[in-house]
Amino acid sequence: MKISIITVVFNARKTIERSIRSVLSQKKVDIEYILIDGGSTDGTAEFLKANEDLFDVFVSEPDKGIYDAMNKGISLSTGEIIGFLNSDDFYEDEFVLSNVLDGFLTKNVEAVYGDVVYFNQDSPEKVDRYYSSKIFKPKYLKYGIMPAHPSLFFKKIIYDKYGLFDPRFKIAGDFELVARIFGNQKILSAYIPRIMVRMQLGGISNMNMESISIINDEIIQACKLNGIKTSKIKILFRYLFKLNQLRFFSS
Repeated sequence: MKISIITVVFNARKTIERSIRSVLSQKKVDIEYILIDGGSTDGTAEFLKANEDLFDVFVSEPDKGIYDAMNKGISLSTGEIIGFLNSDDFYEDEFVLSNVLDGFLTKNVEAVYGDVVYFNQDSPEKVDRYYSSKIFKPKYLKYGIMPAHPSLFFKKIIYDKYGLFDPRFKIAGDFELVARIFGNQKILSAYIPRIMVRMQLGGISNMNMESISIINDEIIQACKLNGIKTSKIKILFRYLFKLNQLRFFSS
């Protein structure tokens, strides 16, 4: 089975090479690498065009936001399995994708997910926080709980059946997609107990007060769209759940 990995990038010249190397270093797996650039202006687009032969699919053009760009990647993919790697992030080691593939093959599932760790941009080797997706169950969607998105892989037939990202969302489009797929459907999934991705702190869901307000409102909207009963109080409980999901490191 082929895995399509999609990286969406906009103005990430300092980190995109690391992400690319991470994908290209994966062993024992057939990978289709798709790079979608949103028309970067910091030298990213020029670097990618100069190294276009590294990618199976490369697109560089303005888009309507991150979820529109992700949808382009899905539409262009030909792999049986689809995953995303952010342009600031990288895989924990060279066997992540082979472990993902093994999970699909041995467990006969439609989705696989695992854990991620977070790091500050100046210290990628130092773990700041650990996010375990083990706790996830569809019944927790009403609290805004989902698997760590960079660790979540779906078979492409799931996108064909349930649709792509809703570009109306600014931050919680990944949550809405998960709510749509897991909320009222009986798809088979498996948790793999291992770190899959190192994520750089920041990004569109960086937790300042403005983004907290936006993401909470969007999670409520996503639940409503998908028939999941929730409330502002329930969504606030997600931060208590995160205390169990996030392990902090002092070293």
